[in-house]
Amino acid sequence: MASPPFAISTSDRALLLAVRGAEGDPSHDFWASFAPTWRVALRSAWEETFRRIGPQEARRSLVEEHRDEAMPDPAHVHPTWYVRALRDESPAVRLAVIAHVGEPIATTLRSAFGADLPATPSGPAHPEALAWVLSFWTERLVGGPPPSPMDPPAIRATAELSPSSLQLLLRDCGQRKLGGASTESREFDDAGLSLLGRLLSHAEAFRVRWALQHLPYDFAKRVRGRIVASPSSVDFEEDNLIFEAASETPRGPRLRGEES
Repeated sequence: MASPPFAISTSDRALLLAVRGAEGDPSHDFWASFAPTWRVALRSAWEETFRRIGPQEARRSLVEEHRDEAMPDPAHVHPTWYVRALRDESPAVRLAVIAHVGEPIATTLRSAFGADLPATPSGPAHPEALAWVLSFWTERLVGGPPPSPMDPPAIRATAELSPSSLQLLLRDCGQRKLGGASTESREFDDAGLSLLGRLLSHAEAFRVRWALQHLPYDFAKRVRGRIVASPSSVDFEEDNLIFEAASETPRGPRLRGEES
């Protein structure tokens, strides 16, 4: 889980894919239009990765990433987020959604709300009202491409590890952060959670939202509560080293979907 030598946002990646897809090399004026630190990140990404991609592959990747971002993929959303999306809706809305969404989402929602649902609808739903419900009930969920080496380690771990494996990783991080200052697992867990929150504070907000959707909603809410508005670059360096060291420690971590 070592960090890549550069870090660019989703929009920066789309920009470089578009430039490569146009079958040309960026001009001096193109690079000069960016602020120095931004220019360094973009040029590093271009030289290390995007320049080596064929134009046709770049155009295909751009189309695929747009598709991934246009709609959330249920494979990358923990079921509890769908339950949360309908928590404040009426039984009629819940019943309409369950009747029109596919599996396994329908079963998840039926298990969560079954006791409060009418046995049968009182009548056919108005087509326009139904269309609005099906369009907007997941409006707060976001899509995105699968994790890649360009994502920060904290994003990749949040999106790839099972919740239990991520909790073990955070406990390890907390123990490394506190050293001998505590022997309580609860304090290690809390310190690890705060460390993850600080690391995610430096990541792209849209990508953070996408990554958190892989966690149970209550777990994600706790992580989100540790994200700070003005993160310290000094803390980031130390936290990132701790996170990467803990990530490399053999503990038999399981990826999402491999829970027994």
